[in-house]
Amino acid sequence: MIRKSSFFICFFFLFSILKAQVLNQHYMGVEARWTVHRGGLEPSCYLLAGGFFGSLTPQSDLNNVINRLSGINLGLGLCLTTSISNHVALSADIVGLLGSASWDRQVNPYYSSNDFNPSSFMYTISLSYRWGDH
Repeated sequence: MIRKSSFFICFFFLFSILKAQVLNQHYMGVEARWTVHRGGLEPSCYLLAGGFFGSLTPQSDLNNVINRLSGINLGLGLCLTTSISNHVALSADIVGLLGSASWDRQVNPYYSSNDFNPSSFMYTISLSYRWGDH
């Protein structure tokens, strides 16, 4: 039986340096989370949906955009949370995202497509502060 659900708006910003170029990636989306049980160990699952966008710039001039990237992501996550104190919790998440994106222009002369695959699989361990009643 699902006891509590919650809704979040989440933002992820990723920053990568590729040789002499900088790839700025941004993910903005929504998360709907369902907590199965509240207590010592709190298992939950969540769905993610969002937009993925970014730009490629030279490392020497970050204002000069070489190419732009945009697309969508959909995902599923599983989480296990335990309370350390009344307001502090430790959690471990496993998240899988499937997505599709494309560049405005061809990035590589040896590659015939503008497609970019922003799909990912990640795990996180986080420490969080909780306020209010749980």
